[in-house]
Amino acid sequence: MHICYWYHRPYGSTRSTAIDEYVRFVSSKSEHDVTVIAAGEEQKPNITWNEGIRVINIPSDVSTARSVAPSLFGLRGLRHIRKLHKKHPIDILQFHAFPGLGIVLSPNIALPSDITTIGDIRGTAVSSERAELLSRLGLRGQRLLVDAMITVDDLVAEHIFGRCPDNVHVVPLGADLHRFDTDKDYIESEGKNANEILVGYVGGLHPSRELHKLIKGVSQVDVGPPIRLYFVGDGRARDSLERQAEEYDQPATFVGSVPHSEVPEHLASMDIAVSYIPNKPQYTNQPPIKTIEYLASGVPTVATLTRWHSQNLDDGQDAVLVHDSVNGVRDGISRLLSSPEFRSKLASQGRESVTKFNYSVIVKDQLLPLYDELC
Repeated sequence: MHICYWYHRPYGSTRSTAIDEYVRFVSSKSEHDVTVIAAGEEQKPNITWNEGIRVINIPSDVSTARSVAPSLFGLRGLRHIRKLHKKHPIDILQFHAFPGLGIVLSPNIALPSDITTIGDIRGTAVSSERAELLSRLGLRGQRLLVDAMITVDDLVAEHIFGRCPDNVHVVPLGADLHRFDTDKDYIESEGKNANEILVGYVGGLHPSRELHKLIKGVSQVDVGPPIRLYFVGDGRARDSLERQAEEYDQPATFVGSVPHSEVPEHLASMDIAVSYIPNKPQYTNQPPIKTIEYLASGVPTVATLTRWHSQNLDDGQDAVLVHDSVNGVRDGISRLLSSPEFRSKLASQGRESVTKFNYSVIVKDQLLPLYDELC
C-alpha cells in the first residue's frame, strides 16, 4: 500500500508533530510505501528521502494562513500527486482538511478515482467566531466530497458535525511515550537556582492563550520554595508576557521555540507543568498534546477545566484540575506544593494515565486498520 500525506506545513517541524508521528510509525511498523508532500523553504520543488520516507517539498509561505499560499500550495500539490501516481500508484491520500489547503476542498475532482481520499481535521479556526463558523461549514461540505475524514476526538467531531457521521473516524492525538521516558534533571534549566521550584509551560505564546493569568496566578502562590516560571515556546505575546512577569516580580525564563525532539529534555527538568488552556469554544474540545506529553514525562500537572481535560483526566488522580483563572492557577499550584507526597503520587500515576495515547498504539490499533478498511 502506498500512503501519501499532504499538509501545508514543513515536514519535521514543531508545527506538525502529530502528522510527523503518523508518518514515522506508519513507515516503521508496516511494509507500506510512504510519501509526504510538505511546504518547503527552497525556491524550487525538490524530493528528498528521510529514513526511507519520500518527501516532496513544494515552496510555500507558511507564516500565515490568511493568504493565498495554502490554495496555491494545494493546486501545485495536485499536479505533483498526479505525476507521482503514474509512477507509484497511491492508495491512500491523507490531506489537511479545510481550510488547510485553501480552495482545494475535494482532491477527488482532480485525481484518479482509485485513490482513497481522507481529510484530516486537526481542529477548527481559532481567530474569531466568524472564522470558526466558516471553518465548521467548510468541513461539513468537504465531508460530502471526499471518501472519509478523520478527526482527533469525539468532542471535536461533535462540535463540527453535531453528531459523528458514518464517514468520520476518530484517530486521537498522542505522544511517543518512549521519547518522554527521561530521568529528572536531564538538563540544567537556564537560570534556575537550586532552591527554586520550576513551573513550566510548553506551547505557543499567543494573546488568545491568556497566559498573563498563569503568570499572575503563580506570582500569588505563597506556599513552598520560590517559583521560577519556565516557558518553552514563542509567539506574538512573548514580549508582553515578559513585561508582565517583571511587573508581578515573578522570576521567569523564556526559552523560545525549540525542536520537538528537545521538548522531553525541558520537561524532565520541570517540577510542575501547567496546561493552561482557556475554556473557550475553539479550545475546550481540542485534545492538548502538551498535557499528554507532561503526563508521559511524569511531571505533576495542573490543567484547566476544558471539556477534554474533564472527560479524560481525574482530579487528584491524574492531574490537578482548576478553573482557567488567576485563582485557579494559584490554588492548583499551592495544592501541589503543600504536599510533596501528593506531587510524588501524581508523578507516578501520570504516565500510566496516558498509555492509550501512545502513538505506536494509535497507529497499530487504529490508523492502519482504518486504511485497510477504506481500501
